[in-house]
Amino acid sequence: MGRKIKYIIETTILRDNRKSYPFSFNNYDYKRFIILLYYYSIFTFYYSREHLSKDYENGVADFYIFSNDLEPICTLIQNQVNSTSKTNSFINYDSGIGNTTNAEFNEAFYCEKGISFDNFNNLMNGFIESSDKKNLTKSKISKEQLDLILLETYPNINLDTFHKECILNKFNIEYDEENLYKNNSKHRLDTTPIIDIGKDYYIIVKGFIINCKNYWNNVHSIGLTPYVSEKKDKILLASEKIVNKIAKGFEKDVAKIFKNVNPDVYIYTNKKTKDIFLRKNVPQNEWDIIVADMNKHIIFNVEAKFLSTSLTESGLSNDLKKFVGNSDKNYVKKFEKRISIINDNLDDFISFCNADNSYKIENIMVVSKVIDLNIESPERNFKIIHYAGLQEYLLNTYYKT
Repeated sequence: MGRKIKYIIETTILRDNRKSYPFSFNNYDYKRFIILLYYYSIFTFYYSREHLSKDYENGVADFYIFSNDLEPICTLIQNQVNSTSKTNSFINYDSGIGNTTNAEFNEAFYCEKGISFDNFNNLMNGFIESSDKKNLTKSKISKEQLDLILLETYPNINLDTFHKECILNKFNIEYDEENLYKNNSKHRLDTTPIIDIGKDYYIIVKGFIINCKNYWNNVHSIGLTPYVSEKKDKILLASEKIVNKIAKGFEKDVAKIFKNVNPDVYIYTNKKTKDIFLRKNVPQNEWDIIVADMNKHIIFNVEAKFLSTSLTESGLSNDLKKFVGNSDKNYVKKFEKRISIINDNLDDFISFCNADNSYKIENIMVVSKVIDLNIESPERNFKIIHYAGLQEYLLNTYYKT
């Protein structure tokens, strides 16, 4: 729905810039938006449910979406109930990385946008506070006035770069016109919320500013890819590093949970084929976490999978595609390939863990947020467990006293 609304708004901006008259919403535009919201929400509701059974609508059964491609999917309240907090809300893994400014991202933002990320965030907050004081949802500001404010408040700002990369105008709209209405466009309302409406003024829409502020904070805190470019710029490279840092931190936190459950376990992390197997023709691969419990005679082969924090329909749908889509590189197939390597070279694997044939191997994928997949399924050879429910699941399943 939001994407469709952005499409119409950006079309209007494009139209008004080319006609060189002030941007405004008239009653006709307003009615179009309201009607669009109503009918598009109804369309989304029924389209997303056309494959669902009546039993699922009543919340009592599993269901299939495109059953030829995906395994059974369950509701969050069924098989992943162990992943709820005390208030029964579902939890995303929080790395805490976004709590302090990432210096490299801050610098990359300045190089690409002409203003540091910290200062850009501060500017967005200033717009929001000003809108609140004046009780306005949208306002105009003269270009000269904004430039004076920027130079006075942020002396190190590069105004030329800021104008080019932080203002939505007909030049960067035309540059990105082919992909303007897609989420991969560099210049769109998510990323560039200050709108050039002609010769003398910019328009500031509070809703766009809030959305942009939250969007860039997500890029900074979870490494969300903000746009797609043929050549990766410094922001894209910095966001990739954030993702890698979070993924490594997630692996460490997963390993800590096994230690919390039983401090005596042996843990091996990020081991490659050559580290584990003696045979030279074993396919190259890497194992995130291997946990050997000598008392319980269990070896846990653990895949730690950090996912985006999005809980929107499109975000959850993309997660499912990554897990069980048609690609040979989906998460299920990649993990099962590692499991097959273990099964084909079991003696070497057991020897690496200082174990013997009496040990049971448990294959577990730990995910950073709840997804609509059962913990166990006949369609795969491993369990999927949400991070927040891992310790409880281990205690209840393997360590009951």
